[in-house]
Amino acid sequence: MDFDLYKEVAVEQNGRNYDPDSSPEAWTYYKTVYKMDRWDLLKGFDMENRRSVKNKADDGKIYWREQSQITITSAYYGDGKGKIGPVFKLGGETDFNFNEKKLLLLTSIANNNAEAIASLAECAKRHHMLVNFSLIAVSGNMQGQKSKGCCVDRYGEPDWLDRLDSFIYMLNEYFSNGKEYVLLPKVDEFGRPNPNRDCLIEFLATFDGVFDYCRKVYFLEGEEGRELVKCMIENGSKPILNAGDVKRYTALAQDYWKQKEQCLVSITK
Repeated sequence: MDFDLYKEVAVEQNGRNYDPDSSPEAWTYYKTVYKMDRWDLLKGFDMENRRSVKNKADDGKIYWREQSQITITSAYYGDGKGKIGPVFKLGGETDFNFNEKKLLLLTSIANNNAEAIASLAECAKRHHMLVNFSLIAVSGNMQGQKSKGCCVDRYGEPDWLDRLDSFIYMLNEYFSNGKEYVLLPKVDEFGRPNPNRDCLIEFLATFDGVFDYCRKVYFLEGEEGRELVKCMIENGSKPILNAGDVKRYTALAQDYWKQKEQCLVSITK
């Protein structure tokens, strides 16, 4: 492998501030590990000539994100059944979010449990490492649904912990039971149709269920990968309310990075 999966990706690159998971360095990684013979859909995306978009963060600073757009030559280009639209985009995403805000919240939930706090500190080191980055559909805002999650906090509000295990649970509920956790509502708060919802539905239809999605996107494959996906689904439906929950969550993240690394080493030899 020509890159270090555990190298922290810098914010500043080429004279700009980037969201690390959507930076030029991250895209060099994506182009290397995502093989078109493993994920046929990617044949129709331009991963070289990417679009750069501005993103204003909570701190008011501007960060750039690079995105890959579907090309006119793609079999999925266009509108209607079996098509994902003429402007569908893929972008980078941080799998398990252990940024400062999430870390503070999870630390408070850990309630001074030394083991839980130590495991959080270890996970936080990998927040902006390549092993914790994957592609995600930008069109249809699955990123927003992943960030919101499906669990509630101790006050009965969405936890907004941006948990990969909850996202995989939500995907499984969509594929297996038709529940639309990963989709935006049909109309927004003003009664306007949500753009790209139908395109995202067609995008998800290109996968043969949650195990196929996790194999292609997260490199969880084989029996060991299936078992981890099952663990993600089970844990992802549960809120994180105490130190024991924190320890189970961080253990899942560590298992995920280990399995993902093993797969990536294998396919990039």
